[in-house]
Amino acid sequence: MANWILRKFIEKDFEQLLEWRKVVARRDKTPEYIDWEYKNGPWGPAETWVADDNGKLVGQYSTQRYEAFYFGEKMKASQSFDTGAHPEYFHPKNNIFQALGNKFFEEEAKQNIHFSTGFPNQYFLFGGLRFGWKIVCSIPLLEHHNVNQLAIKESSRYNIIQIHEFDNEFKYFSENFKDEIPIYLNRTQKYLNWRFRDKPNLVNPKHHYDYLKYKILDKTGELVSYIVTKYYPSDQGMILQLMDFLIPHEEEIYQSIIAFLVKEAKKKNINSISLFVNRFNHFSEFLKNLGFNFPKTKRKFIARNNTNVLDDKDLFDDKNHFITMGDHDVY
Repeated sequence: MANWILRKFIEKDFEQLLEWRKVVARRDKTPEYIDWEYKNGPWGPAETWVADDNGKLVGQYSTQRYEAFYFGEKMKASQSFDTGAHPEYFHPKNNIFQALGNKFFEEEAKQNIHFSTGFPNQYFLFGGLRFGWKIVCSIPLLEHHNVNQLAIKESSRYNIIQIHEFDNEFKYFSENFKDEIPIYLNRTQKYLNWRFRDKPNLVNPKHHYDYLKYKILDKTGELVSYIVTKYYPSDQGMILQLMDFLIPHEEEIYQSIIAFLVKEAKKKNINSISLFVNRFNHFSEFLKNLGFNFPKTKRKFIARNNTNVLDDKDLFDDKNHFITMGDHDVY
């Protein structure tokens, strides 16, 4: 076997990153997309460790840093993405993937990154469970495939307005939910613009999305909610996806949002609406009563306790996590 070492990713590694991705069968990304994802994150650059065989990348482990609310307290967290090992270096006694994972999370703990999350493929899931990752739940996909069957009450109490960016109204908006949602990514103004305004095109056009952004105001003009949508081509035709949202626990807001989505879907002859939402969320209950359902999905949502400061019972309980499609690095 070749002799490889573990080290931190350095600027020079970007020169071979795009070719390396082809070796491990990762989706296409432009240099602009790599810069956006690896260098320009709202809470700093991505953290990456690699396995290096005489200057050649043969393994990679990366996370995107983020700030989370954890039962009302701000906390450092991260999301795993872009992991892989060179197929020629697989060996039961010389496991690059596990060595990288162990080293990586040793360093995360030193930097007080208290927990990490991820949406793994089956290969990552199989390997990750060996070094501390645990399954929280299946990805909570909720969908409806016939919008004409949705009987929605319209409300004049709220006004949904399209926006091009998230302005200063959103600087601290996410904090309004810290006593209502146990564990969630802090959706700051900077994060929302980075995620839904600044995201560049991918090389593969199937993975390029235009995000439509809306703020929701009450009659006094006060900001009470926001939603982000996109239109996604599937084998069954176009789907309207509710990408991201923070919604107060109030049925009339739910009604306004779904009525709006149904209208938008009908304008484009779209029959399906889908989203990620926790099974125990109040919005989820409202949607299930309308006929939305949770299909069986193989993909999982996982988490890892890096510092052991947190209670495993709370961290790995799916009712505590707020997840949208916007939290997933693929969408």
